[in-house]
Amino acid sequence: RIAENSKYPIEIHDNKPVKLIRKVNGFLGAVTYVDRKDIDGNFNHKIIYSTTGSLDSSFAEMNEKHTSKYSKMFKDYPNHTFLFEILDKDDPHIIKEPEGEVLIGCIDVFTGKMFSEEILDKLGNEYKIQRPETIKCTFGECKEMLKNVTHEGFMVYSDDENKNLLFKMKSPFYLISKFFGRMKDEKMEQV
Repeated sequence: RIAENSKYPIEIHDNKPVKLIRKVNGFLGAVTYVDRKDIDGNFNHKIIYSTTGSLDSSFAEMNEKHTSKYSKMFKDYPNHTFLFEILDKDDPHIIKEPEGEVLIGCIDVFTGKMFSEEILDKLGNEYKIQRPETIKCTFGECKEMLKNVTHEGFMVYSDDENKNLLFKMKSPFYLISKFFGRMKDEKMEQV
């Protein structure tokens, strides 16, 4: 994104106000309460628990184990897909996080409109769901913070009235941990 001739260049100054959402290191769980008949009527009035590319994997089952307790919220917002970072002892990640689930998004399945972080925070409070930490700062402060954090990194949003997602930033701690965590013994000898 900062390369010469980038199709989507990023131009952001250090004094630009931004909002950071802490990235949680788990796997993506998606949940939708369907309130609309399909051709066969198979999914009407059902909660669908899924993960990237699967409705019936062990990860989809872990998602259901963690999020089924929020079925009231899913039914209160039919035809919305709720997105969670799922943290489970049976799915270890580079960054150790406490087991549980973190609400990270919600999308209206008909319009594609995403809920704002503020609305997600309200849902988190109302339904007692963990939400990631939010920090307001300048982009320069973000870069300094990123040097010392011991988590995955941040989603960076503009802090103006549009509150558009700009990009994500991975921490050096995460990137180095991931690099060494995925190395095989024989490759380590080459380093």
